[in-house]
Parts: sequence; C-alpha cells; structure tokens
Amino acid sequence: MGDSKKNKVHIYLKFYDFNVHPDEISKAMNLEPTRKGLKGEKFYIGTKKKIERKYSSNWWQFGQKYDVNGKWPQEFIDQFTEEIIEPRKNEIKDIIAIGDGELSVCPYFYNDTNPGFHFEHRVLKVISEANLPINMDIYCL
Repeated sequence: MGDSKKNKVHIYLKFYDFNVHPDEISKAMNLEPTRKGLKGEKFYIGTKKKIERKYSSNWWQFGQKYDVNGKWPQEFIDQFTEEIIEPRKNEIKDIIAIGDGELSVCPYFYNDTNPGFHFEHRVLKVISEANLPINMDIYCL
C-alpha cells in the first residue's frame, strides 16, 4: 500500500471573497500560505493537475496534513487551533469582516471505520472568538 492510502487529516484555514491582495492577508497573519490566488487567475486540480479552474474570488489558504498513526482526528484539530488559530484569532476575525473564510477539516480514512469527532470547549471557544465557520468533509474510502 502506497503513501497515498495512509489515513490522513488535512486541516486548512481558508479566506476568500476579500478585496485586498492575498499578500496583505499573509502580512496580517504573519504566515506564508500554502495556496493563494487572485480572482480570475487560473489554477489546476486533480491528481494529474489537468483540470483547469479560475479563482472566483481572491483566495488565501494555509494548510497542514497529518498522518493519523492511530490518533484521533480531534488531536490534530486541537494542535492546529492552538498553533495557528489561537495566536491569530483577532487577525482572523478582522479578515473575516472584510471577506469570508473557514476552518476546513478533511480526514481521509482508507482502512478504518468512520472516525469520530469531539470538539473540546476550549477549542470551540477559540474558533468562535475568531468568528470561523467549520467545514468538515469526511472521506471513508
């Protein structure tokens, strides 16, 4: 079984539909994005990067991918929240005020049953204070 079939959790902080250059978001967040784009700019998706799309709005995304290795998905959500969101919650709230955004959690499970999720009060409080909606896409393949 190749690396692509390992259970993983992808977590992203995404901003979109804002009217400043994505570099301004990077500066405000003091964080280099893993992906950014300007409205109308082309990008490619798919495993072979052959499907062309255009950004419908300005886009900024910071993401991390974690190997599950027997841990629960919320452990990675807790870590991401503590390391990325909490120290920047005021900046995130300001960016959401001029556009839109979300915390996106995407677990990919290939050989286990559907993972359970549990959000601790402290984690929900930080996410709420940042005014971030949560988007969860769960893949049990």
